[in-house]
Amino acid sequence: MAVDLPGHGASDPVGHATVESYASAAAALLDVVAAGSVIAVGHSLGAAVALSLAARRLHAVQGLVLLSGCARLPRPDTSADVLFWLPGAVRRLFFLSAARRILFAPAAPARAVALGMQELSACRPQTVRLDVAAAIAMDLTGPARALRLPALVLCGRLDRLTPPALSAELAGLTLGAPRVLGRLLRWLARPAGLGCIAGLHG
Repeated sequence: MAVDLPGHGASDPVGHATVESYASAAAALLDVVAAGSVIAVGHSLGAAVALSLAARRLHAVQGLVLLSGCARLPRPDTSADVLFWLPGAVRRLFFLSAARRILFAPAAPARAVALGMQELSACRPQTVRLDVAAAIAMDLTGPARALRLPALVLCGRLDRLTPPALSAELAGLTLGAPRVLGRLLRWLARPAGLGCIAGLHG
């Protein structure tokens, strides 16, 4: 089951968001559909949401698959704050250009890049701002240490948004859980690799 978190996709816009509020929304959905035991899968910020969901629904979440995730981000470079003084259209163009360079490896298939950029362009600007703020504010080191369930942590060797060191730190925090830190290396750039990752989401 795939979830449109508050403010994302077909969900209504929200004025404030945190990783914890996203996890609460996912937990409420589990309650409504009476899902029983689940394996929570999340990518990037979604990995943090899955981790937070597991911490608050220990009886329901039986395992985690965390793709390009981390428990906390390094302190951001505040020099980027100058972007908020630019006109909205210029800021959006700059953001999309930077996102393309950061989110995709040089060898990424053109179709995958086009699809990813299409989805990013369709996001409400407010949603992107809220997600960035939620990611900067999060610190899930405590919940990660407390978890006692199987966790598979995967990261790409060339990931610039969530570098492998952050995923390795996340895997190291879950010392009480069986864990695997998988480095997907160049395999990610091959269509077969991308298909397998999509299968993990499905």
